[in-house]
Amino acid sequence: MTSLAYRKYALLVQMASILACTAAGSEAAPKATNVTFVAKWGTQGAGPGQLNGPEQIVLDHSDNLYVAENVNSRISVFTSNGDFVRMWGSPGSGDGQFGFGGLIGVAVGPDGSVYTAERTPNCCIQKFTNDGTFIKKWSCHFGSCPGELETTSGIAVDPDGYVYVSDHDGRIQKFDSEGGYLKTWGDIGPDGCTTGDGPSIFGPSFVQWTPNGNLISAEFVHHQVQTYSSDGALLSSFGCCIFGPGGVANDGNGHVLAGDGLHDFVQVYTPQGQFLTQFGTTGDGDGQFHFPTGVAVDTAGFIYVADLSNNRIQKFAFDGATKARPSSWGALKTHYR
Repeated sequence: MTSLAYRKYALLVQMASILACTAAGSEAAPKATNVTFVAKWGTQGAGPGQLNGPEQIVLDHSDNLYVAENVNSRISVFTSNGDFVRMWGSPGSGDGQFGFGGLIGVAVGPDGSVYTAERTPNCCIQKFTNDGTFIKKWSCHFGSCPGELETTSGIAVDPDGYVYVSDHDGRIQKFDSEGGYLKTWGDIGPDGCTTGDGPSIFGPSFVQWTPNGNLISAEFVHHQVQTYSSDGALLSSFGCCIFGPGGVANDGNGHVLAGDGLHDFVQVYTPQGQFLTQFGTTGDGDGQFHFPTGVAVDTAGFIYVADLSNNRIQKFAFDGATKARPSSWGALKTHYR
């Protein structure tokens, strides 16, 4: 499938999805929320503790929050209470640098290593220690062949250290922890490279590895959350009208949380994929959003949301959560040992 043909087909699928969502609009209708605002931090800027363009977020084993900032071209780290810890990165194409506007994803491995994902101009995956020391990078080449990156949209790491990278052009790639290419599922790239097998994927956004051993992604074209096995088998699809999908996460009851950047709220689904509730409205007040992107849940059950255009992080408590399932396997290992 050529790039133009893919985009035309994706547009048709998106139009059909919008019509289906409109017909089934009751699922996305506002319902009584049981999510409470707790705190917020960050103001627009480039100083320590400030944020500019927060995208994907992730927690480590100590519940430190890592924030990928696409405008500041850096990773910022905070405690779960919002205290600034450290930052690293600068604009550029060298080791440990990020292309302006390109840094989109961050993930933490089971050993505490930090992985970042970039779209253009660099199209790189980089690996760091948890204090920001550069270890290595790979891909760093724009393209749709195996191992190459194009419109990178997210990154996740499983408990064995395997790295999963999503691409808006319709695929998810799997690498080992040292950058060795292993597998792709999705469509054929525009240059004719056969990128993988498995189901067709249309615009996967941020990805997250769940404690029950699956990969979840919010899909931009179908406006749904999709669940995959580690080998790329499609296990389930659920949700409707998740426009401008951003981060996805799980809480202690297995609920799936998905950010909706167009409607400025976060949707919550049961483990079976039934719409449960949503929280947030458009604005810059407490509990309001301007394009929520990354979502994460810590070991105490608190929810963190990257509020992209407000350049801040917001923290919430979900009354329905019990013991949390953290948003990183490093945290999970510590929590359940």
